[in-house]
Amino acid sequence: GLCNQLMTFQMLVITTLRKKHTQILLPTLHLKDLFGTNEKLPFSLLFDVLHWNSFYPALPRLVSCQQELFPDWNCRQRQWNVDNPEENATRPYAFGRQPKLQLWYHRYSAGRTNYSINRERDHALETVLARALRPTPEIRQFIKEKMLQISNNGSSTSSEYVEPYMALHARVEPDMQDHY
Repeated sequence: GLCNQLMTFQMLVITTLRKKHTQILLPTLHLKDLFGTNEKLPFSLLFDVLHWNSFYPALPRLVSCQQELFPDWNCRQRQWNVDNPEENATRPYAFGRQPKLQLWYHRYSAGRTNYSINRERDHALETVLARALRPTPEIRQFIKEKMLQISNNGSSTSSEYVEPYMALHARVEPDMQDHY
């Protein structure tokens, strides 16, 4: 789900920083839509890239693909131009697929990697990550409008929150569903 994808992204950022790289190629970042189309959604459709990039140099910049700068990646076809990219690609470097990064994340969070600090997670970096990763302006506006409707008993006429509310994120994973 989304949490696994975000843990993978967090480990990609940590790995990028520890290897002293300063950029992540934005077209290589996508999230899978499990319930709608089952297609890969561009990272920039959900998250505010300009806001993220304002945290540079504490975090790597998310950059668009320019073929002359990244000869090992085919910008138009969104695929590698080299065999075994984790060993052979240098422009851009390849870090691996989601399962590998998830494994690294679990080791990192348990303090069992050289990316951990004194066998602990890098809480300062995680705080910056949490502040930098926010929804796009369009999604934030939609959330604000819905919050106003909720706080005003379905009416969107007031611009102030008038009462507290609670949100429940109930979910059923596809593998939990039985169809007879």
